[in-house]
Amino acid sequence: MRKLAVAIVLFLSLSISACECNMKQYEKSNVEILSVYGTVTGTTEITYQPMLDSMYYCPGANVRHEGERQKVSLVRCKINNKCPVDVIAEKLAQDQWKLVISSAPDKIDLVFSDGEIQLLPRNK
Repeated sequence: MRKLAVAIVLFLSLSISACECNMKQYEKSNVEILSVYGTVTGTTEITYQPMLDSMYYCPGANVRHEGERQKVSLVRCKINNKCPVDVIAEKLAQDQWKLVISSAPDKIDLVFSDGEIQLLPRNK
């Protein structure tokens, strides 16, 4: 019984780490922010277009709180894998996606592998 428990723990830890290895962040130049819209309910809709990539896709974003700010990281996941995300992206049109973040636009920073940008409300 003890060997079975050890085997299960080992399997789960390897499975989790394997998924994390397949999960990356985008660089700033690989994502075009199309619009940022603050809603009347206090949420923010971010419409974006990641770079076309046959080996990766963007299932959504992970969000962490830092003081009064929310740090939002768009997840870059290998095409045949499922990567865990805090906010699932909604597909709008060809290669365009929308996230709804539970914070006002002026409280959000987009985090990329090569730096951060502070969101400002804008529409295109």
